[in-house]
Amino acid sequence: MKFIADFHLHSKYSRATSKEMDLLPLALAARRKGLKVLGTGDFTHPVWFNELKKNLEPFSEGLFQLKGDSSGTLFILSSEISCIYTRGGKARRIHLLILAPDLATVEKINIYLGAKYNLKSDGRPILGLDAEELTKIVLNINPDCVVIPAHCLLPDTYIHTSQEIKMIKDISVGDLVYTHKGRLKKVEKVYKRLHTGKLFSVHPFYFRLGIKTTPEHPFFAIKSKKYCPTTGCKIICKENCNSQKKEDCPHKYFQDYRPQWVQAQNLEQGDILIFPRFNKNTRDIKEILLNKYLKQEEYQIQGNFLRSKNGTRANLIPKTIKIDKDFCRLAGYYLSEGYTDNRDSVSFCFNEKELDYIEDVERLMVSIFGLTYCRKYKRGEHASMELTFFSKPLAKAFSRFFYNNNASRKAYTKCLPDWMLNLPLEQQAEILRGWWRGDAGYTNSRVLMNQMKVICLRLGIIPSIGIMQDIEKFNQRKHKIGNRDIMARHKTFCLSNLSFFEDDFGLLNDSCFKKFNTKLKRKHGWIDKDYIYIPVREIIITEYKGEVYNLEVEDDNSYVSEFVTI
Repeated sequence: MKFIADFHLHSKYSRATSKEMDLLPLALAARRKGLKVLGTGDFTHPVWFNELKKNLEPFSEGLFQLKGDSSGTLFILSSEISCIYTRGGKARRIHLLILAPDLATVEKINIYLGAKYNLKSDGRPILGLDAEELTKIVLNINPDCVVIPAHCLLPDTYIHTSQEIKMIKDISVGDLVYTHKGRLKKVEKVYKRLHTGKLFSVHPFYFRLGIKTTPEHPFFAIKSKKYCPTTGCKIICKENCNSQKKEDCPHKYFQDYRPQWVQAQNLEQGDILIFPRFNKNTRDIKEILLNKYLKQEEYQIQGNFLRSKNGTRANLIPKTIKIDKDFCRLAGYYLSEGYTDNRDSVSFCFNEKELDYIEDVERLMVSIFGLTYCRKYKRGEHASMELTFFSKPLAKAFSRFFYNNNASRKAYTKCLPDWMLNLPLEQQAEILRGWWRGDAGYTNSRVLMNQMKVICLRLGIIPSIGIMQDIEKFNQRKHKIGNRDIMARHKTFCLSNLSFFEDDFGLLNDSCFKKFNTKLKRKHGWIDKDYIYIPVREIIITEYKGEVYNLEVEDDNSYVSEFVTI
């Protein structure tokens, strides 16, 4: 017999759960939605278990019905247990869903666990118990029990790795990913399963693209106090709020805040998500040898200089390039306004009125590469100025420095080389400065968007990040240039509304960042040395059927997605 069931529920005794999560309302709601069997949820909670014994009666083997209820809804005894423990010197956080065949089995499980752990604190208890050991305990009590691992992410969820961001479906065992401690650790296992049911889309302030996850997936977060008695308003209590600036404010709930792992289904609007600043992996690189990034047939060495393999009149460029603030600012300019024909030239294109930027690029190309000749070209009726510098070795080097796809050197494949992303902060500030002068926070490259996000966080800036152009929405309407139909192939990401919590390198003195130097000091979150803290703006619940993924990571057993730590 086929039927639709929902085995993973919580009762009114679980944290952040509706008071309506009681047996009769559940049975009636299930009938409206076409669900035949529901999990009871939370059978480990003593009060809820007593209610189950009092109100349920056997229907058939392993299934129960509510006494006096004619809805036709059946129940199966279920509970979720969060196991947080250390094994092999590594922290483990695993959530298990347990199904039991009868009340007597549940009573034995509760007696065994209740003798060692507090089952009264929450409907979904957190136990310092090895998941494998818990499975053995349950199956030894009754081998007809079922133990199911819980929580996962969608296949296209992006994860921060040592190289670049990757979709979780493309992560392999052995890959290095960033953890909640802001350090790189090895992926030990990749899990994949089919999920049919609720999907929680969690959107924080600033990082409004958010993440989609199954209900049980844990987030690195803080359960915040969302009411201020001083002002009488529904605002988040935090150290930098206006009320705390008043010396007589007696309410400092934020002092009791503690990071914890909170399931998506237990998050609320206003809870605080914690995200690392990636500041533990910076490394100073004084210089690079340019010829290391070239093929042997692409250059010849002449003293301390390089030139094209063919020809005697080609421009000489230095073999050794100093990595300093000037080079980093030029890299920023290239990421925003630069391109190469991958043959013999490197070009930049600015608005003809951006004279300061044009002159800066010309000066940098002379001081760094010794390229004194610049061909300037104004394109017809366009208010743009194209600057072109000729050097075959430099064109080849730039085509390998600043793209993540050798076969396609387009705006959507632009990125920083890994070693530049780990430079000292004063140099990363110049990368951001040059890039922002050119593109003002817009890019078609998802990799570059995330790299600039990391640079901003390291500099004490939280950017608002969104999609300016969504491909599907754009292509729903007709767009033409002349008689040609125009279709979008790549999303446009936007970093905007930069919130400066720190400005150690005077970026706000630059005219391109001037609009962020406002008198309004109110900010949604806060930062400290290692993390940023941003509130949940909204949570949207939808239905989903498809594959979901999860990772097991050495030591920390956590990983960092684009916008949340999980």
